Amino acid sequence: MTDKLLRAYGEIDDRFIEECLAETDSCIDGVLERDCGKIVRVNTGRKTKPAAWHRVAAAVILVALALSTAYQVNAQFRQWVISIVRLNGREEIREQHMPAASGTTNSSEAVINVSPVKNIDDILEVQYVTAKKPVEPYEDIYVSTDRGKETYFSVQNNACVSIRNIHSFKGTICWQGQKGFANANVISYQGKQYVRNIYDLYRGDREERKIRQKRFLLSVDDTGGFWLTLSKESDEGTYEYPLRCDGDIQDISTAKLNDIFRNIRIDGKRLCNYPVITNWEKISDRYYCALVGKAQKTAKYYRFDTVQKKAMSLEELTKQKDIRFVRALGNTMIIGTASEGTEEECYDCYRFDLQSAEKKELFHHVVIGEEDDETNEVDRVAFTGGRYDLFTKNGTTYLVDELTGERIKLEGMDADLNTESVLINVSGDKLLLSARFSENGIRKLGILDVPERKLYLLERKNLTQSEESSVHWLTEDTFAIESDRKNGQESMICQYRIR
Repeated sequence: MTDKLLRAYGEIDDRFIEECLAETDSCIDGVLERDCGKIVRVNTGRKTKPAAWHRVAAAVILVALALSTAYQVNAQFRQWVISIVRLNGREEIREQHMPAASGTTNSSEAVINVSPVKNIDDILEVQYVTAKKPVEPYEDIYVSTDRGKETYFSVQNNACVSIRNIHSFKGTICWQGQKGFANANVISYQGKQYVRNIYDLYRGDREERKIRQKRFLLSVDDTGGFWLTLSKESDEGTYEYPLRCDGDIQDISTAKLNDIFRNIRIDGKRLCNYPVITNWEKISDRYYCALVGKAQKTAKYYRFDTVQKKAMSLEELTKQKDIRFVRALGNTMIIGTASEGTEEECYDCYRFDLQSAEKKELFHHVVIGEEDDETNEVDRVAFTGGRYDLFTKNGTTYLVDELTGERIKLEGMDADLNTESVLINVSGDKLLLSARFSENGIRKLGILDVPERKLYLLERKNLTQSEESSVHWLTEDTFAIESDRKNGQESMICQYRIR
């Protein structure tokens, strides 16, 4: 399952794919930002962790996306009660002893240490990975950087296990008269393949750098199939065009690109020839949608039929004008439009059933994302990218089911938790909330388990010299809090697993 970037939502989630190295400018101390499915802290006067990797927006519509889980509507949803469970085992993060006799791997002068597993109330397991070099989790494996070179390892039985089966996919690709540069590592481990795109736009001579501005980003879908997405920026806007790779992925020169959107036209013009194509969503194996136009400001959403090779305006399909964002959820489209008659940037959100063509309003005149509103006069929704969202009205928070429209009042919701920023796991059944970053890191975590109907609250205190910088899901039941010290040259990851 890959992470989808809901660019219009102002957040990234559901694993849409590609990784690219981005540089982050300094900002106000303590500000939280959405970043490739993470909640990230930005500090004053220095840049954030340089090893932060970002998912490319709509990069590959086709990376097994779109919550392939078949969701069932729960007729008893209205009767649900969310129980608040405060964990007794407060977590205190202390300095780890390095090097250690066991659970350690050496790479040149750097050391990676893995702590034993610690249990918290038989609900959570936590393990600490510390290193005297940049280290970050990547799905369920780890990436370490030493003198510009990346190596990969997993954590097994409190020890680091090096991953050796790594293939480099690097070179210039030509398609439709356009040249783009590809640079990715394909990591094979325990029957699974991982793709890590590497950005080095500033290396090489002037002509080489010019070619590198057009990138072919590699990804792998749930079936093990590979895709290359041509990605570039222009004065008109963002261009992202996915191509299926049918050739031998081991050799870039023999990679055969298959355009499944070939011969699809909008107003007589081939889809691939539009200067703006972005915000892709996969609806099914047959249908996709994306934002298309001659310029970013005037672009509109279209649905594409890859069998009949047709494009249809979503405004025409849904009878809804001024569509600002869309998201596929099973056989349902979640649609956001600008609210009329409001001075603030507010939205109306609808659920549109693609089979019955039924449209139902989910939210009316709501603000999306983080905004300070101490008066609670504005309704606010925190989209997770999955089936469930958090909705705040008059200071009260509700869990909202997008498929049914039902709302559950979260009684006793902890005021320390930041309900404007919430992350959902791959399966869409667990939500992760956190308090805002402080000098002692994230003081409180909330894990909302929807099937169990429980919100677990964990108090924690970071007693180390590491500064916590981000929190994000890794897999179905694991999430991590990343921190660093010495300007990002040393790392610590607190990895949690829900038992």
